[in-house]
Amino acid sequence: MAAQASQRLGPAALTAAKERQAAKAVAAATAVRPATSHPPPRFALLELSVIDPNRDPAGMATTPFAANSREPIRVETDYFSGHALLLLRPEKPGDDPRYAAHFEASGPRVMEMQALARGSSYGLG
Repeated sequence: MAAQASQRLGPAALTAAKERQAAKAVAAATAVRPATSHPPPRFALLELSVIDPNRDPAGMATTPFAANSREPIRVETDYFSGHALLLLRPEKPGDDPRYAAHFEASGPRVMEMQALARGSSYGLG
């Protein structure tokens, strides 16, 4: 049936349909995670940092970051280039309105690590 639809619509119409579908997905994601001026919640007993081999090849230099940050952190090494975001379920949904609906919809999960990266083949082989 999809093949029949693609023959009837043509490539331009299919591209437009995909763009509309992508716009709907963005709107749905925005509804789940509304823009907010609330800062990320503080997890009192948690200190997070990422090792930064570009500053210190021995791996001792670290860069602190916050869980449930409003912006992902940049991670750059010889083998990895991208961004990461660590999400933790707050004790009360009101502590972090931005991600409350995300965690409520995901069941009992208490942690999520998101990474968007481009791998590299340096040194492999």
